[in-house]
Amino acid sequence: MGYKYGVWLVYDKYVFPTTHIGHFTITCFMEKTDAFSLYNDLLATYGKYHYIDVKGNIPIIFDKNMYEDDDNDMGSWGYEGKQHDWENFKKCTNTYECNFSQIPHTSIEYYKTHSVEPRIIDDICVKCRLVVADITDDDPLKWNILV
Repeated sequence: MGYKYGVWLVYDKYVFPTTHIGHFTITCFMEKTDAFSLYNDLLATYGKYHYIDVKGNIPIIFDKNMYEDDDNDMGSWGYEGKQHDWENFKKCTNTYECNFSQIPHTSIEYYKTHSVEPRIIDDICVKCRLVVADITDDDPLKWNILV
């Protein structure tokens, strides 16, 4: 089942060493039409490009099933960040059925059974672009950007 559809902020591949599409989740567990509608709302109000200040010196192991509707038993490690419009993004999601990511975060590596080794890096400011993501597959390598 994966995470259905969502709205992400994606960054260039060279920023972090991920095998999947590097992103900060705004929402997941959305219907496809709702994800496109939210994307259009955010795009019209806040624009396509956003900056996130990433706390690289504090890597985090994220719990499995961290979203309300999540039963994928997939954990990850990565970094949290700060983005000045995040609370406004949250307000925009109030009319949609979705799981909102309360804290901007990026997963560097996903896992189901093996252990992971988070890495400390320098803090970094990352330029991202707003997208709609198809995250319906259980395999993060098969997730796709739709727009």
